[in-house]
Amino acid sequence: MATVAGGLLVAQPALAQVNDKALAEALFQQGKQLFDAGKTAEACARFEESQRLEQKLGTLLNLAVCHEKQGKTASAWAEFTEAVNLAEKRGEADRAAFARERATALAAKQSTITIQLKGDAPGLIVVVDGKDLSVHGAALPVDPGRHRVEAKAPGRKPWSMDVDVPQGPVSLTVDVPQLEEDVSAPPPETKNERPAGTAPPTTAKPDKEPDAGIHPAVWPCFGVAVAGVVIGAVTGGLSLSKAKDLKKECVGGVCLGEQREELAEANTLANVSNVAFPVAALGGALGVLVIMVTLPDDPGPVAFVPVGDVGGGFSVGF
Repeated sequence: MATVAGGLLVAQPALAQVNDKALAEALFQQGKQLFDAGKTAEACARFEESQRLEQKLGTLLNLAVCHEKQGKTASAWAEFTEAVNLAEKRGEADRAAFARERATALAAKQSTITIQLKGDAPGLIVVVDGKDLSVHGAALPVDPGRHRVEAKAPGRKPWSMDVDVPQGPVSLTVDVPQLEEDVSAPPPETKNERPAGTAPPTTAKPDKEPDAGIHPAVWPCFGVAVAGVVIGAVTGGLSLSKAKDLKKECVGGVCLGEQREELAEANTLANVSNVAFPVAALGGALGVLVIMVTLPDDPGPVAFVPVGDVGGGFSVGF
């Protein structure tokens, strides 16, 4: 049982990967059909999700073409630029040339926003369309349309502004003002400073590290041990029972007809039992070994439960 469960756990990531690839291909085909039908927005959404599931150069190029037709010049320019690098690495000169041509054409049509700070505050963060902007004063390529610029800092009132960006080429500057103090906000936390010449406070070290618990690998090992004992005991018992009956039915130790088939079945059960017990012993030994290896330096009392008598075996014959 433990072996089957382990196999399923290993197979799940591979199965998910296969499903992602199949879904990515289906979305790509849908995107092509929607694009040909003139449904640009829906087609771009399919291409984008397909590329997220499985990154492929062909999907990236189709997404860039779709975004260019949609008027999203910044997105298309970034995607064509990425496609140039991928195509050159793969030695696909035709695709690289096509992507470079489109990227160059879109660069001349860019719409940009430049964020200028008119004040500063500790912990100031500027956010454009929900994404933190770490560089200020540089032209940021954006798609035409409405964009939201926000600024926030601890102890200050937040500020925001919606900017409508037209089709390029155009460059806009957004001035972020000095944020007003928020008197209703709690003061920012400050580090406690200790007087000069005083020793830092000491923290009592626990006498014992918290118990890390039993390693998860122990349970599959003991599971194999228990399963081996159960299987060995059941098949061994059945084998002995059949052997007892055959001694009565076979004359002079010679079995004929159906008795020979039952004898073969009894021997098969005996073989299964003889294999199950060593497997149980191995599982139990591995479980104990894992416990011993993963025990902390001072584990305290540990109790081991025997998994059964694994020294016996069965054989049937006349």
